[in-house]
Amino acid sequence: MNSNPNNKNIKKKKNKCFKCLKKTGLNFFICKYCNYKFCSNCINLEIHICKFLDNKKNDELNNLKKKLENEKYVSNKFNKI
Repeated sequence: MNSNPNNKNIKKKKNKCFKCLKKTGLNFFICKYCNYKFCSNCINLEIHICKFLDNKKNDELNNLKKKLENEKYVSNKFNKI
């Protein structure tokens, strides 16, 4: 049995949007770059002014470059008649 008097004063952390502080309950989104919780309106990186926006842009550019390299298409040569 714990008789610690501080247990009564501990409050559970509420799920609130990091930007607008709106209560989100169970409907929150976690940004995979900054790891903060956001509501559906603030999850966009440009809206919540994510510090890691440049990292995301670089990741997307690298993914697109890899896709282009993998999907290079060489046209078939046609035989002239």
